[in-house]
Amino acid sequence: RLGAETPRGVLLLSLDTVRGDALDKMPRLQARLQSATVFSKARATSSWTLPSMATVHTGLAYPAHGAGQPVHSGAVVVHTGLDPDKPVLAEDLAERGFITAAVTTNPFNGQRYGFHRGFDRFVDLSRHSLRRHALRRASLARVVVPALSDRGDFVTEQVLEWLPLAAEGRFFLWA
Repeated sequence: RLGAETPRGVLLLSLDTVRGDALDKMPRLQARLQSATVFSKARATSSWTLPSMATVHTGLAYPAHGAGQPVHSGAVVVHTGLDPDKPVLAEDLAERGFITAAVTTNPFNGQRYGFHRGFDRFVDLSRHSLRRHALRRASLARVVVPALSDRGDFVTEQVLEWLPLAAEGRFFLWA
């Protein structure tokens, strides 16, 4: 829950499978962290992305949020997404008047698993990358379908495109 004094902007930056000491090699990020609230002793609640990020977005421990439960269908195992009856951070902030946006490159953080809920703008680059990759593999399509990067510079472009929309009010951005 947010305290009595609601912040103007909330940035949730998630770096999947990054060791803590790797942040020392990111001077611009380190500079921004000087004026931010940082949780330096945070630990993952699961050994993999889907249930861990579901905990971040719901505040609920695994398996209470429903994400990451294996479902067997013959030889195929799929995993459940966020329980639609459990509120998520973006929904709470949107109800409080925040403009919300997300840019994700990880398929386990995508719309398929319910992470889009509450966001005014949700850019799921993993879906775009998979679609374009499939098109590019087709005969001559690689000539007319450019590759779509899910690298940090492309994520940064998406974030910078959205930021002017948030300049006038309170915002929540997850990248």
